[in-house]
Order: sequence, then structure tokens, then C-alpha cells
Amino acid sequence: MGIATTSGSLAGVPDSAPSALQRQTVILASVTAFIGAFEIFTWPLIDTSGGPGTATQTILLYIYRSAFQNYRFGYSAVVSLVNILILVSFLIVMGLLAKRWVHYERI
Repeated sequence: MGIATTSGSLAGVPDSAPSALQRQTVILASVTAFIGAFEIFTWPLIDTSGGPGTATQTILLYIYRSAFQNYRFGYSAVVSLVNILILVSFLIVMGLLAKRWVHYERI
């Protein structure tokens, strides 16, 4: 998705245009890729069951296994909250950086 977004947004931009659109596109692609990496659950579960060992185990698969296979519901809830805190803190940092990197001009 990030490549399609980047190439699609840059295709019609003239060379004289400011790089604000490019920066916005990079920020959007970074945020969606980061969130997408935390959402991967079904592919490792179906393809490899998280193996060999835990080589393809993602955070969501780890939370699922600790809750529903090992019956550690409280621990899984805490890991889920830490996962949410990591995502929210990343989005806050990206939002602050976006304000510094992208400048709008009034027309």
C-alpha cells in the first residue's frame, strides 16, 4: 500500500511543487506500515502456526496463545495494553514530527 500511495501521489506533481506533498505521503505510508505490522495475525497462524519455534510469531499471535492456549488472561490483557501504548506513542511522535516536517502555505 505504501508504494502505491507514494507513486500515485507523486505521479501528477510537477517538479516545481514543494516537497510538502512528498513528506505527507511518506508520513502516511510510515504510519500505515507501522500499524499494519502490529495487525498481522492470520498469516503466521495459518501458514506456520508461529513456527519454527517462535520465528514467525507476531505480538497478536503471542497475545492469542498466552490467553487462549495457556489461559493467562490477565497477562494477555496487560500485553495488549502495552501494545496499544506503543502504537499510540508512535502515532503521537509521528504527529509531532509531521507538524515539524510539513509546512502549509496560505494561498
